[in-house]
Amino acid sequence: MMDRINHKKFINTTKLLLWCDQTIGLITFDINTPSFKLSKIRSFLNITASAVLLPFAIYHIFMHIVPTKLISFYKSTAILEIAFEVIFIVTVWMTGAVKHSKIAHFLNKMIRLDERFQSVGLQIDTVREKRRIKIHFFLRSLFAIMLPLGILLISQDVIANVLLFIFIVVKSGVAFQTIEFVSIIRNRFVILNRYIEESISKYKHAELVMPLCKSCDLHHRLSKLIKQLNATYGLILLLMFTSHFIFIVVSIFYMSAYLISNPIMWDRVMLLTFWSAFFIVNVLYICNQCYNTVEETKQTKKIIHKIQSENMTVMDVVEMFSQQIESHNICFTAVGFFRIDHTLLSTIVGGATTYFIILIQLSSSLLPNDPKNTTS
Repeated sequence: MMDRINHKKFINTTKLLLWCDQTIGLITFDINTPSFKLSKIRSFLNITASAVLLPFAIYHIFMHIVPTKLISFYKSTAILEIAFEVIFIVTVWMTGAVKHSKIAHFLNKMIRLDERFQSVGLQIDTVREKRRIKIHFFLRSLFAIMLPLGILLISQDVIANVLLFIFIVVKSGVAFQTIEFVSIIRNRFVILNRYIEESISKYKHAELVMPLCKSCDLHHRLSKLIKQLNATYGLILLLMFTSHFIFIVVSIFYMSAYLISNPIMWDRVMLLTFWSAFFIVNVLYICNQCYNTVEETKQTKKIIHKIQSENMTVMDVVEMFSQQIESHNICFTAVGFFRIDHTLLSTIVGGATTYFIILIQLSSSLLPNDPKNTTS
């Protein structure tokens, strides 16, 4: 009975987030059942959509990009962008269809963690979390709708616009999910650290052992949840960051081309600026949330080391707690290729600058004879 209540409470809080995951095809099970029963129809739709998207993109490349009068350099960059976008989208859909059990396991661990918090007497402000998710969803939806509408003003290619809309919706949905899951985990760490500080000020000597043991258990569960998130969504995050990186570099390159064209194509410059800003904010937001969460985990160690007690049992628990934090080595990663934190931002900036210079050097001219053809 309690499991159903906690499940319903969690679903009610994250309903908009999980609905978004269902919409983009990352969740293929029924979120309203405590067991997260797999929906064969959703899995079939994911596999079918993947099978349709690939030839659809190939058709667009050979019918609308290859035959154009664009120079080969521009054709290759356009094809590269589409290829990575398709790989990313298909990976998201196939993950939802094939690895549904891992995603369901991750969500169940989040529910059980909240149960554990409640058993210790720690209350989670679900109303605030729900409000944050709604605001985030509204702002993201607004941008995700405005971007394709902007493309319609300069391009009448129906297939390209459909592909673009799919790419934007799925990429935005994955970023939305990642940010919110990390935010949920970070909020639990904040609550836990506050509980430890209150316990230190409230209890003395042997009375402090039990609160510390409970905190140690909660911290362990939160750390394992981060590892589970890395294992479940690591490949998707790797492809998402790669896709964002390629798009940002190519967009900056095209913007420089349009700015030196005669006349200057201000509509395309403004659109690419707006579009690039959207994906740059995605990267900044995700990296910042991951960094702040890891810093919050480190804050726990600083708090427990403030404890000064002559009780050996208390100090033994503090030592054990400290060693546990060290052993977990908490971080967010993309399948272990790189850490997702502020260091990733400097890497992306350096890489984007390098590849932008390479693109400029490789291009024989920034624009083809008919600049209006460069609608990629």
